[in-house]
Amino acid sequence: MTDEQIVLATLSGDIQAFDEIVVKYSQELLSYILRLLNSNQQDGENVLSETFIKSYTNLASFNPVLNFSSWLYRIAYSEAVKAFKKKSPLCNPVQESFELQVVNINFDQPNLKELEALLPKLNIYDRNLLTLFYFQEKPIRQISQILKARENSVAEKLNRVRLKVQKLVGGS
Repeated sequence: MTDEQIVLATLSGDIQAFDEIVVKYSQELLSYILRLLNSNQQDGENVLSETFIKSYTNLASFNPVLNFSSWLYRIAYSEAVKAFKKKSPLCNPVQESFELQVVNINFDQPNLKELEALLPKLNIYDRNLLTLFYFQEKPIRQISQILKARENSVAEKLNRVRLKVQKLVGGS
């Protein structure tokens, strides 16, 4: 069944149908959430649980014109930001000091290990863009749906984050 068929089945009273969504997206979303939060497994699983609870309770508000996974990612992102703010309300959004070896990230073919090591040094919003694009391999179009932003705006923000990372690591 497609995601949209599962949504319709769930809304029609088949509570078990939503289990397919949970099974299908659990690992993918947990990986995404952990990168955003730069936190432990338990915190990530808590946010994942909240994501599925919120998506289930708000399933009727899903717009079938949109991509279901984008809608689900949007909820996961909102829940991660909420958890991030709750955990460290006065946190500095960007840590200026890098204690890493200076690397030059080639964003055409980035070394994902080097990029992942840099994620915790970025604010959650920049981390989100890089995570969605490079680790979750979402196209700009889907990222724009997740962020509820225009595609050209997302592409521009992604380029700014790339430049910021290059400056922070001393690249050109």
